[in-house]
Amino acid sequence: MVAMEQLVELFSKFIGVLILFLTSLVVWLFLSVWLSFAIGTALNSSGLGFLVMAGVNLLIGIVMYAFKTQLFINPFLVWVSSLFTTKEEGQNEH
Repeated sequence: MVAMEQLVELFSKFIGVLILFLTSLVVWLFLSVWLSFAIGTALNSSGLGFLVMAGVNLLIGIVMYAFKTQLFINPFLVWVSSLFTTKEEGQNEH
């Protein structure tokens, strides 16, 4: 029964993080489009604005991929392990 409770808690927190992540992606999409038009206006070419933002997004993606372990994997493992260790420590105290 404890394993089921931990699984449900893990799943619910995962869904919360997923919703936050998807919301952040939508915000970044609209921000990128706005920046593309702003850069395009400054350069007198919307196409160049979108090209510059595509380069920025590509650069961000490459940096995130290069540091994926430090940025995503290690924090995720710490987060998941903390869910289980705090639950176990709380049960041992009772």
